[in-house]
Amino acid sequence: MKKKLFIVTTVPDTFEYILSSQPGFLNQHFHVIVVSSNPERIAKFARSEGVDFATVEMARGIAPLQDLKSIWNMVLLLLRLRPDVVHSYTPKAGMVCAIAGFIARVPVRIHTFTGLIFPACGGFKQRLLQTIDWFVCKLNTNIVPEGQGVLSDLTPICQKPLKVIGNGNIAGIDLGYFDWRNQQVQTAAAELRQQYQLQDKKVFCFIGRLNADKGLQELCQAFAALDQTQTALLIVGGLDDEKPITEATLQQIRQVPGIIWLGFQADVRPALSAADVFVLPSYREGFPNVLLQACAMAKPSLVTNVSGSNEVVQQDVNGWIVPVKDSGALHIQMAGILQISNAELRQKGQNALHLVTERFERRSYQQHLLQFYQDILR
Repeated sequence: MKKKLFIVTTVPDTFEYILSSQPGFLNQHFHVIVVSSNPERIAKFARSEGVDFATVEMARGIAPLQDLKSIWNMVLLLLRLRPDVVHSYTPKAGMVCAIAGFIARVPVRIHTFTGLIFPACGGFKQRLLQTIDWFVCKLNTNIVPEGQGVLSDLTPICQKPLKVIGNGNIAGIDLGYFDWRNQQVQTAAAELRQQYQLQDKKVFCFIGRLNADKGLQELCQAFAALDQTQTALLIVGGLDDEKPITEATLQQIRQVPGIIWLGFQADVRPALSAADVFVLPSYREGFPNVLLQACAMAKPSLVTNVSGSNEVVQQDVNGWIVPVKDSGALHIQMAGILQISNAELRQKGQNALHLVTERFERRSYQQHLLQFYQDILR
């Protein structure tokens, strides 16, 4: 009989946009049950993967009463279905599963830490967040840092063995879907460049929620100081309600001539294909999936020196790294990129593609993940 594996995320987005195909692959070896909020969406995802599902409503933000209810409902679910392994992703699911899994005595309890918040904080907030993460580590049997940077940050507070799966990330990159040679995507990209008159400009592209920690304030300041006749900035992503950008930054996005805000796009490939350089000036990351997507689309990347990003980008090889929260350094590097020939940018993009093909291809990652589970369950 197959071992029963719960995979849990706070909301279905993580399954839909990041973990796609992973539960279906693992279901060949385990009895996989995906668990998340929103019964309609998680049911639809489960059907697409050919796996079972269950629903436990969880709130992404601070919601003590809802959190207690989520823990109670998770305990009941675990006691009823008796999984051999529960593997949680995302912070709230991690806390809920750590407590519920411990109470229900699930034999193997795994949490994957992605982007840690506490390293970017100070004072009481940092100590509080460290305590929460320490608690999650304490109650789980196995801890997975998403990358080497997250491992380094966790080491002082986590006494459990820490295991990065493969070369990092939580899913790997689907090189069949993110194929820079795809003709339909190239056609859509050409239409995008024509629509916004980008043919003779060097185009930067940011993809992500408009969250304050993504460095959009510095990005807008740096870009606004460039010659707007030579360049453009595509911003792909919707407003974030957890930690929104400031009104001043939002006004810059709307008013700077060269900034084109496309909003949320279910398919980011045309925007990446239309761009010359991907830019991600985050204050913190775990191991950004969108950076791997940009590399797969053969684009060089301009990133800040944070965990994950600095594990993918090699200075002047497949991109550039600048200090965190430094709009001046970001501006200087962007201005320098405007002077680089298109041929050199394309070569750096091919270097990026080579790196992700060699180290982060999805099927290879899934084999590493399978081996991880099999080693634990021996």
